[in-house]
This record gives sequence, C-alpha cells and structure tokens, in this order.
Amino acid sequence: MVTREVYICSKCEVHWETENCYFCKDTTAKLTAIEIDKEANIKFVEDNLTSLDRNEFDVLLSLDSDGPTDIDTIKMSKDELQEILNKRDFLFNKVSEVNDSGSMRKCLGIGLLDSCKMAGYEEEIRGLFIYTEYEHEQGSDDIKIPVVLDYCKALNFASND
Repeated sequence: MVTREVYICSKCEVHWETENCYFCKDTTAKLTAIEIDKEANIKFVEDNLTSLDRNEFDVLLSLDSDGPTDIDTIKMSKDELQEILNKRDFLFNKVSEVNDSGSMRKCLGIGLLDSCKMAGYEEEIRGLFIYTEYEHEQGSDDIKIPVVLDYCKALNFASND
C-alpha cells in the first residue's frame, strides 16, 4: 500500500487535481490522504488488457489525470503501459468514454499521480485513456470499470479521514 494525498470531492467521492469538482460544479474537493493498493491496481489493468487479446492499444495521452485534455493518441504495447504504471502511483478516474474523432469510444481512464515524460512530447503526461473498444472486434463489453457505488473502496484506496 502507498499513501498519497489527492483532492477528493466530499459529495461524489471522485478524485480531482484541484479543489474544484467538475461533476458537482463546486469547490467541494479537499486534500485527503488515501492508501492505494498499487499491486491490485496494476493487476486490474493487466487482467483487462489481457482480456482484450491485443498486442497494441490505442492510448490517449492527457495533460490532466482527472479527465481527457488531449495531447495525442498513440499506439502502446502492453509492456510499455506496464512500464509506466509500475514506476508511478496512479488512480482510475471516472472516465469510461472519450471523444475520438467525433464519436465516443470506451476506455479505461488512468490518472497518474506522478507525471511522466515521453520521447517526442514536451508536455508532462498525467493521464492515460486506454481504449477498450475496437471496430469489428469483441471483448470491450468484458471490461468492467471499477466505478460502482463506493468509488474509493472500488478503486482500492481508502480515505484516512
């Protein structure tokens, strides 16, 4: 378990990069110490990527961890994704679909608590949105984004409040 401080909205329990909650449209998010089960989160990502039966994944790189602020969409291997996630603390955000060239596409949204730099990009990457939906293929319905009733518990972290 890793302990980190993140902004969590007291109303909807979603993590944000600032005290502003964009769901509740209020400044209800407060800096909160949480415990992250990094091993369980990595296993969740690995299991879901494996279930897609792909070697490469389309990944939207984002400036923000709590929502898509597009930098670029690139292809990444499972190993490349695991390398990034193994070196950083991360949370799952509540984003399960993003706009891809005018249509919504299912994804697994990951907020990096420690930004990363990638060759060819000046920007610091704080979010990865791994597309789980591909044309003419099956498997995306098998992905269950772990956002149920209790967001904190479902995502393997617990508030220390």
